[in-house]
Amino acid sequence: MLDSGFMTDRSDFLAAATPDAKRLSELADIDCLVLIGEPGLGKTTELKAEYRRVNASLREGDHALLVELGFTRVASELEERIFGSEEFEEWRAGEGRLHLYLDSLDEARMRLETAAKLLIRGLEDAPHQRLVVRLSCRSADRHQTLENELSGWFGSERFEVRELAPLTRSDVEAAAKAEEVDPENFVGEIIASELQSLAMVPESLKFLVGIHRESGSIPTRRSDAFEQGLKLLCREPDEDRRIGQTSPSSRMAVSARVAAATMLSGRSVIRTAPGTPGPDEATLAELAGGHEIDRHVGVERNLDIDEAAVEDALGTAIFAGAGAGRSRFAQTSHSEFLAARWIADGGLSARQRDDLLFGAATGRVVPQLREVAVSLAELSPEFEAMLLDRDPLVLLRSEPRGLDNGGRERAVEALMEGARDQARSSPTRPIHLGHAKSPAI
Repeated sequence: MLDSGFMTDRSDFLAAATPDAKRLSELADIDCLVLIGEPGLGKTTELKAEYRRVNASLREGDHALLVELGFTRVASELEERIFGSEEFEEWRAGEGRLHLYLDSLDEARMRLETAAKLLIRGLEDAPHQRLVVRLSCRSADRHQTLENELSGWFGSERFEVRELAPLTRSDVEAAAKAEEVDPENFVGEIIASELQSLAMVPESLKFLVGIHRESGSIPTRRSDAFEQGLKLLCREPDEDRRIGQTSPSSRMAVSARVAAATMLSGRSVIRTAPGTPGPDEATLAELAGGHEIDRHVGVERNLDIDEAAVEDALGTAIFAGAGAGRSRFAQTSHSEFLAARWIADGGLSARQRDDLLFGAATGRVVPQLREVAVSLAELSPEFEAMLLDRDPLVLLRSEPRGLDNGGRERAVEALMEGARDQARSSPTRPIHLGHAKSPAI
């Protein structure tokens, strides 16, 4: 049920249509919970909040462990972080309960199948009666085999899959009012621009409110919202660090280089401290050198990229700390968009781009880079046309990205073909079609 494209207010809709809707804290009696949702809805935020709450009130003999599944691309390191941890080993040897929080299966730097098998292997002989699991994942990247195993171990009464609900129209109005933006005018512009799906996500709603407060209006495309919103973040220092005097546009260009260097190499952390980097870390020296062309300031401008320029970009609110002497992107969707922006600005030749984005064996987009490809399709009509030919299903796995009717028709035709040919579409992963509307469909 929708209210002008927004989710109907919880007091009306959820009470009638989904009476079992609950807050995460109200699902304490469910020992194994898979939390799914679209990018940016706040799955990680909710998971970390519950971890902190539970960890602060543990009973004697109980343990709590939070692991970000995207922290490494090395399977043995992920296995050690979970099953070789002090918390896990002490729990197995004792009689208490372990509260295990596994964040962002979809962001695993290894193949999703590899990460799922690792979890199954590590948990299959665990004392499930003393285990509480919370696993988060993007809706389009659920792993059915892993869910089936979890359901079998815990039983139907102790296992559930829950989807994080998007914001309602009332939530959007309240967010605008809190920032002294006229709620009625703000929501009206969102409806006129058909950006409801963007406004119902906390992360992108923050962009829209900030842009409206700054300029008095909102952009009409998702890519413009991210471009302008991230530029605002480039003016904001991370609360623990300082930024220099370079322009937000320059920091944005450097951040895009960092995003491409980390996303396309499967790394997740930028090391700023001296010492030997780990396999998942990029160093300042690796990220510096040469120049970037800033095409987003009215005129093209060459930017010399030295280590100081990289450190300056790392001091913005786009990045967050990842431990002493380490940084990472605060939001995965930010790094995905920025990597696409760097490619669209000419960072790679078409052949280099395709070699990195598409798997040699499958001819389709590498799973970890799907959102990069979708963002790039928004920014590059040439790439969008090519993606519709080579892997159109990628465009149906994500939120609306501005496909015209012809593009929607071609993408849905590919979906129908994939339904007849199982090799083209995994039956274990749902595909969302709410944005596939077309007059011809």
